[in-house]
Amino acid sequence: MSKTMQTPLRISKRRSSSNVRWVLSALVLCVAVAGFGSSAMADEANCTVFEIKATSGDGGIDAELKPITKKLKKPPFSAWKTFKVVGKHDVKAPQKKAVSISLDGGGKLGLLYKERSDAKGSKPRLRVGLTLDNKAGKRKADITLKVDSGDYTLVGQDADKDGSSRLLAIRCAIK
Repeated sequence: MSKTMQTPLRISKRRSSSNVRWVLSALVLCVAVAGFGSSAMADEANCTVFEIKATSGDGGIDAELKPITKKLKKPPFSAWKTFKVVGKHDVKAPQKKAVSISLDGGGKLGLLYKERSDAKGSKPRLRVGLTLDNKAGKRKADITLKVDSGDYTLVGQDADKDGSSRLLAIRCAIK
């Protein structure tokens, strides 16, 4: 009698074990598909780059720079009084593919949207690589930033011969 009791028990253990494996496999597949879907969502960032000429003379801040007015009024940018847009570039930056932008003031900006990270209840954050080459092609900056999607970052360039300075205001956003 004990043998007949053990046999059904063994069969049910095997069935239970195979059911658990099947459920775990399905769960792993769902997590993998969900992860793939979220990275596919953010495979491109829409970026805007403003080239700005900053001088110490009175003149104010161009209307196009309204979103960054507060940043421009704080040090170290408060050393200048006039901020004029001399170039604007709207680019799409595919994830993990560098985009090169020829700057109107000379030189090149390399922009690389590396990855997206999400924290519950906050804006998505982007990891973005920037390279900045001067007119002669010499690398002046190579930096990686972590920024909130849609926020501006300000980067300085070389000073011009007339004593003015060049700044870049860079904003990348994802949906």
